[in-house]
Amino acid sequence: KTQQKLYDVILMDIQMPIMDGYEATKIIKNDISEQVSKIPVIAMTAYTSKNDIKRAINAGMDDYIFKPFKPTEVYKLLKKYGKINEESNKAPEVIEKQLKFEPKKYINLKFIREETMNESSILALLIESFINDIDEFLEILDKGFKSKNWKLLHEATHKIKPSIRMFGISKLDQIIHDLVNRFREEKQLNNIDKRINLCNEILKDVKIELLTELKLLKNEQ
Repeated sequence: KTQQKLYDVILMDIQMPIMDGYEATKIIKNDISEQVSKIPVIAMTAYTSKNDIKRAINAGMDDYIFKPFKPTEVYKLLKKYGKINEESNKAPEVIEKQLKFEPKKYINLKFIREETMNESSILALLIESFINDIDEFLEILDKGFKSKNWKLLHEATHKIKPSIRMFGISKLDQIIHDLVNRFREEKQLNNIDKRINLCNEILKDVKIELLTELKLLKNEQ
């Protein structure tokens, strides 16, 4: 995908399915095209050990950020690598006037827009990252339930919970919280399929809303 479209920066999730972030970064950094190999790669990881950080740097990653992260942390990294538009230096009161909180069925971007000072490039990156997380989560949710792998499901629901809150998906927040507890304790699982199906339905609608928002943001850049 990187060869088809050049990105300003890549937020690389280390714990990706099929190919982990380390291998993906090595492929990018060893690309014959300098345009591709020079793209900054920022590791996103839930691990904080020195060995994991060292491994990320050795793989060719330019920097790292720990999950769950705040939009302001992403802002600082993008500013560090020169990927922030000049307009992002506008006075806060000017930005406040430009904030648009159009009602959505599920997502509420008020918090994340305020945290990023309504910088469209950061918002787009965060939304793209969350969309990828949703795809991965739904895949794990399906496989985990079919195999009754409650530990895997607990890890997946726990991992996505901060993003659910960051994007203001209040209708899903309590459901995810409940699933995290049930999967952790491996109790009250008789009718868990109903909650999983509801979670699936909501997240598919959330993804549509995010893709719509992403398209609008791309037009702003």
